[in-house]
Amino acid sequence: MLRLPARRAARPAALLLSLGLLVPTLAACGSDDGDAAAGGGAGLDSIEVTGEVGEGIEVAYDGTVAVDETVSEVLVEGEGDPLEAGENALAHIYVGNGETEEQALTTYEGDQPQLVPVAAEGFITSISDSLEDVPVGSRVLIAAPPAEAFGPQGNPQIDIGTADTVVFVVDVVDSVLTAPEGEQVEPRGQVPTLVTGEGTDVTALEFPRGLEATGDLETTTLIEGEGPEVTAESTVVVDYLGQVLGKDAPFDESYSRTPTALPVAQFVQGWQQALPGVTVGSRVVLEVPPALGYGAQGNPQAGIGGKDTMFFVVDVLGATNTK
Repeated sequence: MLRLPARRAARPAALLLSLGLLVPTLAACGSDDGDAAAGGGAGLDSIEVTGEVGEGIEVAYDGTVAVDETVSEVLVEGEGDPLEAGENALAHIYVGNGETEEQALTTYEGDQPQLVPVAAEGFITSISDSLEDVPVGSRVLIAAPPAEAFGPQGNPQIDIGTADTVVFVVDVVDSVLTAPEGEQVEPRGQVPTLVTGEGTDVTALEFPRGLEATGDLETTTLIEGEGPEVTAESTVVVDYLGQVLGKDAPFDESYSRTPTALPVAQFVQGWQQALPGVTVGSRVVLEVPPALGYGAQGNPQAGIGGKDTMFFVVDVLGATNTK
């Protein structure tokens, strides 16, 4: 997969993917009563969670936590719409080791909320299933036995052993659209034609004869969303497709996978300049000159030369830190 973000050192929150947090688990049989403590350990009642939802999570333990099935409890009930099975949510996640009573990971370090599918495969089932019908703005406390968290192997990279109960605290920051929605806008000037597949998914761009690079960063709105505006401090959830001007096939896209969630500040310069001010729900076409893309070196692995102009279609499906 071609990474759009500009290169920078990885931060703890950015390691969620590489540490296996999104690896599907083998099974999950959850309850919401918090009374599934295993012998020798305590349940959810021994965990105290403080901090404002969306601002930070502090966890204190009153003894070892050990459960024999996944249990969850809504600590703070938000005022937003309940999450439905099959949709995505943006959430901050705390991961703790119930045996050692230590924090293993938190996405609040680096302010990088994660995209979480609700009651769907592709994520930790004990988290995903616990979010169904939970309102946006809520905080959910979860304890899961090892096999229902990271699988029987645990997660040694974050010091979760094969016998360690895993504690999750999930702050549901926002829900995420499944497709752009808003008012259709007639583009001004020439823009590539979007080749679409199923629904609104884009499969390629067709460049009209005579379309030439302007040499500037250009943003063309095709659908103007009615959501809040993205800021330079936002984490955004986007579907996208990128294609070099004059070429017949895209070099990267997310429509056939899952949307991408990253801070605006981690994208290439063209995206960093173009996305602030775009409203959630919008679909935009970006023309990104080489200097605001991958520079004179290009990206040979993706077939992008140092003088190539890139075009992107970007669907803004969600964002945090908006205005």
